[in-house]
Amino acid sequence: MKVQQSISNKMSTEQTNAKEMESEWTKINSEGAVEVKATLVPEKSSNSQLVFEVIMNTHSVNLSQYDFTKLAAISFGTNKIISGTFKWDSSSDESSHHVMGFLVWNGDFKNNYKNNF
Repeated sequence: MKVQQSISNKMSTEQTNAKEMESEWTKINSEGAVEVKATLVPEKSSNSQLVFEVIMNTHSVNLSQYDFTKLAAISFGTNKIISGTFKWDSSSDESSHHVMGFLVWNGDFKNNYKNNF
C-alpha cells in the first residue's frame, strides 16, 4: 500500500512539473478569429535556431491563404526582433481551419537575447 501511494505521489508531481513547463514554454492567443498556440520545443532548438510547434484553429478564416513565415515575428523582452528568417513546416492535412506545424526561426538567439536584457 505504501509503495502504491509513493508511486502515485511521484506520478502526480511529474505531471504537475510537465504542466508547469508546458505553460512556461507555451503561449496561447485567442483574441481574434483564430486561436494560436505556440510552444517552444527546446530539444529541437539551439543558439542559432528556435523551433516552435504551432497549432491554429478557427471556424471563420481560411488559414491556407496565409504565408506564416511573413506574418511571424519574434521578440525578446519588449524588443521585437526582425533579423533572422522563418521557415514553416506543416504537419497537418490540407485543412484550412485547423493547422498544425513547426515554425523555425533561424537567427542569432544568443546575441539578440543578450542585447535586449
